[in-house]
Amino acid sequence: AERWAIPVVVDNRPGGDSVVGLQAFVASSDEHTLLFAPTGSVTLVPLQHERLAFDPNEELVPIAAGTKVTLAIAATKTVEISSLADLVAVVRAQPGKYRWAAVPGLPELIFSAFLTMEKLQMTHVAYRDIPNALRDLGAGRIHIMVASVATMSPQLQAGTTRLVALTNSERSAIAPHVPTAIESGYPGLTVDTQWGFFGWRGMPDALRTRIADDIRHATSDATLVARLAVQQAQKAAAKRGAFLHRLPKFS
Repeated sequence: AERWAIPVVVDNRPGGDSVVGLQAFVASSDEHTLLFAPTGSVTLVPLQHERLAFDPNEELVPIAAGTKVTLAIAATKTVEISSLADLVAVVRAQPGKYRWAAVPGLPELIFSAFLTMEKLQMTHVAYRDIPNALRDLGAGRIHIMVASVATMSPQLQAGTTRLVALTNSERSAIAPHVPTAIESGYPGLTVDTQWGFFGWRGMPDALRTRIADDIRHATSDATLVARLAVQQAQKAAAKRGAFLHRLPKFS
């Protein structure tokens, strides 16, 4: 808003693996709305939903990356799990005893794949509301959670939950002591994800380039970088929604 000298309204549309926000963006067709959403909106949503009213690959034009997301596997303190090797050993010793949950989308898919690859039996508990899953994790009613570090920060700070491993390819500054899945010997759990800005079908290339430059300028601002570091840069991911940025028509 400061760089463009015009108001920017953020309209959060959570729900449905981002489909709610995606549909609202595609339906707007007004050339003054940008979409800020997980990159999985293009890569995963078409695979998770057999019938969509739109084609993300046709309707969403990538503009620029926004923030990276640090995904992690966490365990409740009521079980003796402090590493992926511990997790495998404990679950293998008592198949079906332990319960897990994950933020819908990529976190859920990668952990499901991990269980399949390792031939482990755990009970998946689906939640409509992630805060309820986090409360159950803290209370020990579920044993494993897969989500962003920022999403789980209240439980981590309270000491009811411990991080087991990061699924990112590299360690994170917000949890430097936590090993990656690669370091832990399970490279199949590795995935890097981020949130990015998208434009509409038919967006002129020159406009796309100009907005990308403006986004890069904004995200390199020292004040913003410091704020994201303090806030752990991923709080938006907890909502699993999308944000519509409404502005006067671009020219």
